[in-house]
Amino acid sequence: MHYFLSIGSNIEPEKNFILIIDQLFQFSERLLISKVILTEPEGFISKNYFLNACIYFESDELKEKEIELKEYFNHIETQLGRNRNDPNRAKKDHPADIDIIWGLEKLNDIQNFPTESYIKPLLLELLAYLGYPIEILALENGICLEINHQKFGLNAIWITKEKL
Repeated sequence: MHYFLSIGSNIEPEKNFILIIDQLFQFSERLLISKVILTEPEGFISKNYFLNACIYFESDELKEKEIELKEYFNHIETQLGRNRNDPNRAKKDHPADIDIIWGLEKLNDIQNFPTESYIKPLLLELLAYLGYPIEILALENGICLEINHQKFGLNAIWITKEKL
């Protein structure tokens, strides 16, 4: 299965991004991460800007387990301080937000692009990196972060569970 995720955080985002990615390594030892961008909150007012990125990974073990995967992502969000029981949680700051955009058996099954203006260019960047003949939309500069002595965030790049 091929998975595309969006991740975001606007509470201690640099710290929480690393914690989210570290948890994702249990599904795949190799993750393709888009540029990491700074965005204004959509749908609510906050003085805290978001860091957002998209992630791609492959895993045959997760086939037909998308519901369990989303439940685990909700668990990660809760561990990092998000109150999943709050009915207004979508209109509040987020220490972690992890969404499955696509879970595909074949990469050529891609359809129904997300509507969020910040996600589409990040997804296009990943698809172009994976070899799709796609024109990448211009994005602002990425934000450099580091995990396992591997820098990411300035453009799409593969990172591994442990630096090789």
